[in-house]
Amino acid sequence: MAIYHLSMKTIARSSGRSATAAAAYRAGVSITDPRTGEVHDYTRRTGVEYANEIIMPGGQRVDRAEFWGRVEMHHKRGDAVVAREIEVALPAEMEHRDRTALATAYGQYLSQRYGVAVDVCIHAPSADGDERNHHAHILLSGCLVNADGTLGKKAVELDPIHCKKHRLPTPADEQRQIWQDLCNLHLERAGCAERVDHRTLEAQGIKREAQQHDGPTITAIKRKGRSSTVQRRRDEQRAERADEAAQVRQADADVTRAERELDAAMTALELAQREAQAKAERERERERERERLERQRQAEAQRAEAHERAQRIERIIDKEIKGGTMGAATPGGRRAGWSMDWVDWRARTLAEQGYQGEAMQRLAETTRVEQRAAGVRLTCPGVIITDTGGVLAAGIDDGTDMSATARVTVDAAQAKGWPALVLEGPREYQDAVAREAQRAGIPCQMTPDVIAAIEREQRAVAAQARELERVWEQEQAAAARAQVLAEMRAQMHRPTQTSALNAEQRHRALVESARGKRAHEMTSAERAAVAAEHQRDAQRIADTPAARQQQRRTPGHGMGR
Repeated sequence: MAIYHLSMKTIARSSGRSATAAAAYRAGVSITDPRTGEVHDYTRRTGVEYANEIIMPGGQRVDRAEFWGRVEMHHKRGDAVVAREIEVALPAEMEHRDRTALATAYGQYLSQRYGVAVDVCIHAPSADGDERNHHAHILLSGCLVNADGTLGKKAVELDPIHCKKHRLPTPADEQRQIWQDLCNLHLERAGCAERVDHRTLEAQGIKREAQQHDGPTITAIKRKGRSSTVQRRRDEQRAERADEAAQVRQADADVTRAERELDAAMTALELAQREAQAKAERERERERERERLERQRQAEAQRAEAHERAQRIERIIDKEIKGGTMGAATPGGRRAGWSMDWVDWRARTLAEQGYQGEAMQRLAETTRVEQRAAGVRLTCPGVIITDTGGVLAAGIDDGTDMSATARVTVDAAQAKGWPALVLEGPREYQDAVAREAQRAGIPCQMTPDVIAAIEREQRAVAAQARELERVWEQEQAAAARAQVLAEMRAQMHRPTQTSALNAEQRHRALVESARGKRAHEMTSAERAAVAAEHQRDAQRIADTPAARQQQRRTPGHGMGR
């Protein structure tokens, strides 16, 4: 990687410096300061490779001595900053003409960017210094330069104090990135593979100590062959830093070893904790599942109870309606039976509002009809419904009869000729209206949250049914296995005729296989079977009546000879 260096300095009268002296030294010429009359002669200076011209914003060609003299006369303050200097390192990998093109291109950019005059001077490396130390001194006027060459106000964009006050990037911070990009561009054009980077070594990931730049005083001492106090202090500091770095590396190694041991112990502990947590989580999951099933069972029981209660109330109301016992508030506040005149009046009122059919007649017989500003109100015990034209609004509170409200709502929708219903409101209301509309054959659309709740309940019920079915199948399988085992045990202790039958068959087979054979040709089993057969034949003959009678006639029967 090529060497990167960029620094900015001020040429201020407060430090005893002048623009004429700085320009004369960098260009290696002689300039007389018109303000003080002092002559700055650096004509014997060597190593100046380029100092041809001053770059002006308007493109004019000016004399170096005359221009910097005008700059000194232009500034009146005793602490004025008459000029600013940018020092940059030029890549040693490039040829002289490429370095010159790079420095002049940068000077032209600075002149256009800040509107100042720029004096570019290129210096070669010193004879007893680093041969790669090609560098450029770029002197910028402290004031603006107009297009006609006249001097203007202070160049505030070059003042870091002004930039920080207005929260702007300082010139040094801005130019470090720009010089990197311009330098890399010219390196690429020159066919060089090296590149420069303005970031710190730490930011670049390079682990080495940064170099320190020697100023002109230290450089002059070194040229005389002497050792400066600053250089000795730097060497001592470098040695101390090296010792500290070795200690830090040793400490890092110890820490790394301890961390590995700690990591192994923590891994074992973490595995044990994870095992315990997994076991506890399984227990909690089983407990949550039991609680969920219990809540689901209770919810199902409550819904069934509520449904039964609603049906019971509905049957009572239907009975009261058919018996004509339901009353309505009279103008005097008395309750009386609904007469046919009231029914006809309600029917006519509803017909005027567009109601028709059997549903209208049911409403006229079972509800009270009132003309309100908001629309027609239909009321009966536990029911308040207002027809606003396009909406059937039901009043719902603790005393509302959901079943009756749903029936009146569906009857009103049928009487108005609505083909379908779009429901809103509490879950109980939507459920009741949907059941009533289903019996009446009217499609209903419930709100998404209610539909989602119903689907969740259906999935939960289905899951519970599957679980019950699985348990039932396991119980049936266990019962079947128990029955099979019982039958096997009973079979083992029961005397069977199969064994005797099999023994008789084997005996007959041996007798048949021995038939027609001589005694020496039979096997031992066949001889035993034939002998047993002869004995059985003799026993059968002895058991006949004739044989028993002959034995009784023979003297000495039963006596041995």
